[in-house]
Amino acid sequence: MKKAILILFLFVVWLGARAQTIGVKSFRALPTDMTASSRDGKRIDQNGEVAALIKVVTSERGFIFEGGALGIVETKQQTGEIWVWVPHGLRKITVKLYLDDQRFGT
Repeated sequence: MKKAILILFLFVVWLGARAQTIGVKSFRALPTDMTASSRDGKRIDQNGEVAALIKVVTSERGFIFEGGALGIVETKQQTGEIWVWVPHGLRKITVKLYLDDQRFGT
């Protein structure tokens, strides 16, 4: 019985440690990147203003982005990156990584 509880405890600790592996390595403006101004890259937010584009470079999938009360305009999975359009004035963005079985309830 004690061995089973110990194994369960170690499994829970392992899951918690795995959840802490995402982090921001760098964040910088790309003034020469014209993607957000192009026809395919331009999005309008709920106030009729042009949304800002954040490119998240990652090979992972399953990210969920939250922008609080302002929300997120749109996300699009590209090869090697995720494009996230955010409304003007957004100061904080939350990034979550869900396991497939949690997200789809399987």
